[in-house]
Amino acid sequence: MKNCSSNAIKEIDDSTLQGIIIVQNCPCESRYANNATRMAAVSSEVTAQLNAYMDQTHGEKVDYKCSVIAVSGNATDTVFHYTCIVPLSDHPRAMAGMQQCCTNQQVIHSSISTILSL
Repeated sequence: MKNCSSNAIKEIDDSTLQGIIIVQNCPCESRYANNATRMAAVSSEVTAQLNAYMDQTHGEKVDYKCSVIAVSGNATDTVFHYTCIVPLSDHPRAMAGMQQCCTNQQVIHSSISTILSL
């Protein structure tokens, strides 16, 4: 995983945040781009990690939904573009959580195990 800066996460509107996760040494863009099951697995893991972050760091039990909306890449890396539905009042905290997802090894392991199992 490649660390992402706060510039990699932005507000789209009052209820939507958008981010990217770069998985290094994974030239698997074509395996994800046209496979809804694989994209859903990554979406589910990002959702779980963000919700766990909110609970562990802020004591908030939330159910924010994240969805991978596009996948791009090159011969070495894959980039997941995703959105999360988050109320405006929680944007700053959720953005910090989304930065944690960029470096969370569970997200990368989920992505790779999805490739191997499908």
